[in-house]
Amino acid sequence: MTGWLAQRRGTLYVEAVRLQERVACEILEARPEVARVAAAELVEVVRSHLALTTAEVRRALEAVRAGVASWPVDLALWQALALPLEVALARTLVLGDELEDPLDVLGVPEAMRARLGPGDGRTPAGSRVEDLEREAHRLLGLRKFKRAVRSLRRAVRVEPGRSALHNDLGLAYAMAGLPGRAIECYRRAIELNRLHPERRSPEWALAWFNLGRAWRRMGAEAFEDRMLDRAVEAYAASREAFEAYLREAPEGTRRADTEDQLRRLAEEQALAERTWRLVTGRPPAPVAEAQAGGAETPNRPTG
Repeated sequence: MTGWLAQRRGTLYVEAVRLQERVACEILEARPEVARVAAAELVEVVRSHLALTTAEVRRALEAVRAGVASWPVDLALWQALALPLEVALARTLVLGDELEDPLDVLGVPEAMRARLGPGDGRTPAGSRVEDLEREAHRLLGLRKFKRAVRSLRRAVRVEPGRSALHNDLGLAYAMAGLPGRAIECYRRAIELNRLHPERRSPEWALAWFNLGRAWRRMGAEAFEDRMLDRAVEAYAASREAFEAYLREAPEGTRRADTEDQLRRLAEEQALAERTWRLVTGRPPAPVAEAQAGGAETPNRPTG
């Protein structure tokens, strides 16, 4: 039984990641209808195997389904919707032969559970946090980012030591156009994972990946506003975060995406540094320190 479940869950995870990446590629290629079909296929594939997964997978799938219903979506929104599903599916790979209560997995309402009689799937401890998570994922799918932020902030207040909540809150802030707040959340998620390695999920290092994306966005905004010193520092912080992800998760599911981010980041960072030199006649501070052989890491903007 253990081998069969592990094999089915592994196959489901690989297929879901393949479809998720296909959707992202089609969005990048400006083929929204093809991307929508692939996203709908992803929903159907996971839905048809739902009994083998968990309530967390179901909640994440609901958010993806809501996103498909409000198509088209841009790449950033798709990644915010698909990432929780990928993480939830990754967590099923370490369950062994465990199966969650099917009433929880399928989301059977409390009124129906009461009719089924006692012992048929009571609401688990911490259901308030799970309800808030589910509501936040649904709101993200509907592009109601600020309301999603409020739901996740309430969840964090209930369980402040859960790193995944801080990471999800960071994603919601990023979608709401607040990368500085997102950075604070990703940093907290990383710190909690450092302090409590025994609580890490299989995809815990994704907080580093998300942090890299948030810093990159900060750098782009600073460059557009001609705040060149902040742009250079933000790009340097972005590179550090992406490199940390590759170091902490050498076989991570976001490795190819991270390498692509680093390639594009190198071009943006080089442009910012060249512009700085043209404007000031000297290299930016992080570059000057590196050329001087300084070992100190420059302070990063706090956002």
